[in-house]
Amino acid sequence: MAIESPRELTAENLRLWAAAYLAHLLDRPAAEIDLYRALSEFGLDSMDAVVMAGEMEEHFGVEIDPATFLREATLGELIAELAPLAGREGR
Repeated sequence: MAIESPRELTAENLRLWAAAYLAHLLDRPAAEIDLYRALSEFGLDSMDAVVMAGEMEEHFGVEIDPATFLREATLGELIAELAPLAGREGR
């Protein structure tokens, strides 16, 4: 699924992309996606997490460990963990 958002890897762009991705997946407005809610509370299973990691990798051009998505983390925590990847696009 192609999500329209900037491709530069920044915390803000990660937040926008993740909110848009989950909004599309869950068929709800992105404004309703709570960054402080555990990913598991959105009803994501391990397959959804692996697919989301792959989509994010493709969009931002970085390698992301799918295990990052499998932890009991909120979107905010996930974004904080991924933000240090900024500047490593295409590696």
